Amino acid sequence: MSFGPEASCDILYRDSFDDLAGALVRAGLADRRVLILTDSNVSSLYLDQVTDALAGAAREVLSFVLPAGKEEEAPEAGALLKEFLADKGLDRDCLLLVLGGRDLCGLAFLPEAEALKGADRVLIPTSLSAQADPFFRGDGEGDLPARLVYVNVSALKSLPAGSYASGFAKVMHCGLVRDADYYVWLLENMYEILDRDPEVLQTMLEGTGRIRKDLADLDPSGRGEGLLDFGKTIGRALEEDRGRSLSRGESLALGSVCAAFLSWKKGFMDMDEYYEIRDMFVPFGLSISETDLDPAALAARIFSGAEEEGLPFVLLKGIGQAFAGTLVTRPEAEEAIRQIVWKEDGE
Repeated sequence: MSFGPEASCDILYRDSFDDLAGALVRAGLADRRVLILTDSNVSSLYLDQVTDALAGAAREVLSFVLPAGKEEEAPEAGALLKEFLADKGLDRDCLLLVLGGRDLCGLAFLPEAEALKGADRVLIPTSLSAQADPFFRGDGEGDLPARLVYVNVSALKSLPAGSYASGFAKVMHCGLVRDADYYVWLLENMYEILDRDPEVLQTMLEGTGRIRKDLADLDPSGRGEGLLDFGKTIGRALEEDRGRSLSRGESLALGSVCAAFLSWKKGFMDMDEYYEIRDMFVPFGLSISETDLDPAALAARIFSGAEEEGLPFVLLKGIGQAFAGTLVTRPEAEEAIRQIVWKEDGE
């Protein structure tokens, strides 16, 4: 099943780095000094491949390799980057190539990276979470989006099982929010997705790119993309409550189960759809329950300072039919959270 052509000429889905130099030439980004921004985990796997792939398309290739995990320590990482930029004489005329995930991309927008402000950017996401969201960008005012996103699905082969499953939660989430046919396609191609078949992964990621672009185009004010908040009201609270023991994707899956339960209980979709949504996360390696959860305390945190009538949630009228604005009360949210509390058989 096809989900149409690439979302734009600036987002390329490939199964190797072989077309990277050609992509830069076609985008008018060749013959520059190139700075590759990456971390030690990713560099050990792909830095040499990317550097070799740039041969003939770059005037010079430099790399800034941050120790893995330092991207989460923004001030320290920013200081290291600032020193590197000054030492190498790099400025906005260079081409910045970010090789890695979302946290690395954010480094290019730190105040310490002022020398790169306005520089053209190329993103090469290597995690499934980042590849499923090819439009991500920095949060700074006036930041430019990437000129090119080069998605090499073969990079997913090296991901640990947990990271792959966490990223897949975002993929499944896109289908739940916007496209029932895409959701069904995911289920029909479950074994190929789990085997990380390159051709199937390329089609899968083209689908998430198309859905996210459709949502962004739906309403320039952001209300279209706001539909992606389905499951995130409770999911973010879970992530905060669990800390590093729960990944962003795992919390999104659990939050989506809760939001699907609310959609059923409020009469927007039937019970069978709720149970299908809940149960189909499991074959893809995502848990639908958590131990040691306190639903009352979690609901209290979510609704702290909220009006008595409740908070607006994004819910579903069916698979692929997210809508915003329905008020959910604290007791309703608490009941939804109880659905993901792990219980012994027979309890």
